[in-house]
Amino acid sequence: MRNRFGTLYSKYKNIWGDKPNKLLLSALQYLDIKKEVLDLGCGQGRDALFLSSLGFTVTAVDSSQEGIEIINIEAKNRKLKLNTTCQRVENFKVQSNKYGLIQLNNVLHFLSYDDGLKVLKNVKDKIIANGIVVVSNFTIFDESKLLKKGQFFVGKNQLASLFSDFEVLFYEEKTFHNNGHKGDETPHSHHIAKIIARKSVN
Repeated sequence: MRNRFGTLYSKYKNIWGDKPNKLLLSALQYLDIKKEVLDLGCGQGRDALFLSSLGFTVTAVDSSQEGIEIINIEAKNRKLKLNTTCQRVENFKVQSNKYGLIQLNNVLHFLSYDDGLKVLKNVKDKIIANGIVVVSNFTIFDESKLLKKGQFFVGKNQLASLFSDFEVLFYEEKTFHNNGHKGDETPHSHHIAKIIARKSVN
């Protein structure tokens, strides 16, 4: 069954832009190019395709079959190799000690609160020592219509607290203004928490 993003992805190209997100670019300074990368909630693949073009081994996961098909076509056109899986993020089994970077870019707030916590714990437990986790997530101060009772919207400094056992390399919470994008052309704002954290070596 096509979800709401599948409908958008079928209608519009590069909804979130064609350039990698800035938080991911900042995180790359901490990552060896030989490390494998997992992009959970990859959408239409702007970040996954970019990382693959740099030479990273990439696994891209999304619940939208349309999004995955777009990535596969684009990867073939660019002669890139990456692994894609059409699956809900909360159901994806992260392999232990495989990934050097795991990204969750604006995806967890679409999950239930319990599922969001479980995904984060799974990612933290399974990523390699010194691995980098990159998360961007809406907060409870977001005024968008996306906020629903019981979803994984984080409170003030909560995302940082969830990574208190990691080395936090970057953290911020602020309101980001958007001039509109395909599928929602009306200018709007989101209050977002962003983190780059490295798994400490025991």
